[in-house]
Amino acid sequence: MDEVKKYLACEGRASVIIANTTELVEEYRKEQNLTPTTTAVMGRFLTIAGIIGHTGIKSNNESITLQIKGGGPVGTLVSVVKKAENIVNVKGYIQNPQVELPLKANGKINVGAAVRKRWIFKFYKRKYNCKTSL
Repeated sequence: MDEVKKYLACEGRASVIIANTTELVEEYRKEQNLTPTTTAVMGRFLTIAGIIGHTGIKSNNESITLQIKGGGPVGTLVSVVKKAENIVNVKGYIQNPQVELPLKANGKINVGAAVRKRWIFKFYKRKYNCKTSL
């Protein structure tokens, strides 16, 4: 079962968040018929969206929308996170789910090249929004 756990350390001066989203990512991979590259991209994106939803949504029926426009071959990524009955629900969209790139020289999936290094990250919560370069 997927879960997010939050711990306090250093006498409450630091918090640590641990997320296991294996089931979420696998379900999304199957539904969207993702490639290994787009699975890695969306796995990271949906996981951070879930963490933001877990820590940033304080009451039921609130939602947060996250968007990344990196200019890479995967295109735009969007995630809507909503809390209902104290459960965080995450939905995602990837513009080009069939992108597959060669592995890096070290054998790792090249997520950076798929999204691009110049990410534009947008965060919408109620009537507030934030835009930043990643």
